[in-house]
Amino acid sequence: MSAMTTPEYLISNAEKYANENAISWKGASGNWVNMTWSEFCGTAMGVSKSLLALDFQIDDKLSIYSYNRMEWYAAYAAANMCNGAAVGVYHTCSPEEVDWVVGNSDSKVVFVGHNPMDGGDSQKMCSNRLLSVLDDLHKVEVAVVLDGVEMIDHPKAMSWSDFMSKGAGMPDSAVTDRIASIKPSNTAALIYTSGTTGNPKGVVLTHDNFEFEIWSVQQVTRYNQGDGYVSWLPCAHVFGQLADNHIWIRDAMHMRVVDNPLHSIDYCQEVQPHLFIGVPRIYEKVYSNLMAKLGSKLKLLAIPVLGGIIKKKARAAIGFSNTKYAITGAAPINPDILTLFHKLGIPLYEGYGMTETTAGATLNYDGNNRIGSVGKPMVGTELRIGDANENGEGEIQFNGRHVMAGYYRDPEATAETMTMDGWLKSGDLGRIDNDGYVYI
Repeated sequence: MSAMTTPEYLISNAEKYANENAISWKGASGNWVNMTWSEFCGTAMGVSKSLLALDFQIDDKLSIYSYNRMEWYAAYAAANMCNGAAVGVYHTCSPEEVDWVVGNSDSKVVFVGHNPMDGGDSQKMCSNRLLSVLDDLHKVEVAVVLDGVEMIDHPKAMSWSDFMSKGAGMPDSAVTDRIASIKPSNTAALIYTSGTTGNPKGVVLTHDNFEFEIWSVQQVTRYNQGDGYVSWLPCAHVFGQLADNHIWIRDAMHMRVVDNPLHSIDYCQEVQPHLFIGVPRIYEKVYSNLMAKLGSKLKLLAIPVLGGIIKKKARAAIGFSNTKYAITGAAPINPDILTLFHKLGIPLYEGYGMTETTAGATLNYDGNNRIGSVGKPMVGTELRIGDANENGEGEIQFNGRHVMAGYYRDPEATAETMTMDGWLKSGDLGRIDNDGYVYI
């Protein structure tokens, strides 16, 4: 496993791939805006310096209340570069939810951006929702309003440009010293996950949790510098956070950020990414469109030459020409969708995990794929069935270095979700077949 942290990989990328594109998004004109690794690292360093100038200490927290955008990734990277933790807040969160997540996490700084789903309704805008609870967030010292977002009238509020100017006199060494202080056990992120009752709980994920999870994923699939990735899953979600804020940097991929989650497949058609992460509802839409377009041509897929042409056109039409690995998770998927994708030569696989396992814990992959299952335990993951009945069905339980450090400021909930011998209880019923495949 790597001895480097994600912040160290970012600095390395800025040196090795200085002029290669790191992240792109579409500007107001609809044209791509590109940022190189050198430029992105410089921005993340700038955010880090401003945080340090505002007395951001080791293990301090910052919240990011916005949909995915360049500043989201820069703020997250900066939190880690300062040996602090980032807290994602869904762009759709209500004022009450924002109040809970930002407040419960003890965030000192909050970055507020946009909600592409607000439909122009001022009451759904992130800035207005934050403003309505900002007086109650006593530990928040600064609220940074990102570019393109209407400035809020509050003494704690500060524009992005004003914030970035705070660290102008801070030397690079102040940031690199913080990076050097990172220990595996330091918290990298708090990810809030809803339970069946009560307020969301903050899952504490350490640098070691992410390091181990990334290493496990790399035993299944790896990417080359410059390989394409489309970011659409909200970064407040563990799945998006793992890929968008860690794997993207570790493998020096070229990430394109969608302007709206509803446009994810449109972006895929344009970008043809090498990695795509989705949930069943996305693939269901693609499947419906494919079935409508292919129709009677489905019968021709088995014909070598003609079938090859049809498959190639179908992959390009949905944006999966270059895909090395596509994954679905978070909910069950119709097996017919997986079957069709594989007939078309699209490597779509089902996996399973939890926020508490730093995303994936089981995966299907090339050579180890059984449709209907959620795959085998990832390398380094221990999985068992607790209190199994006569059919071998019981609660799925996990053990491994990717299991969370606990719930933030909630030792009782942490104790309740762990067994007496230290295994994580998933709360999901499942079984393991004789070949090691897991079924939910």
